[in-house]
Amino acid sequence: MALALINLDLEESDLPFRVDVSVWSQLPISLRQRVNRGHMALCQGGV
Repeated sequence: MALALINLDLEESDLPFRVDVSVWSQLPISLRQRVNRGHMALCQGGV
């Protein structure tokens, strides 16, 4: 439910770009591996 609310808020925002929010554990393994190879952490730990 929280993810749906976040996505709704983002859709209704005035951000000049699209933001996709996903649950990491629900992403395909191949995508998680690609992200892990080329990511840059913006914060450490939980939210």
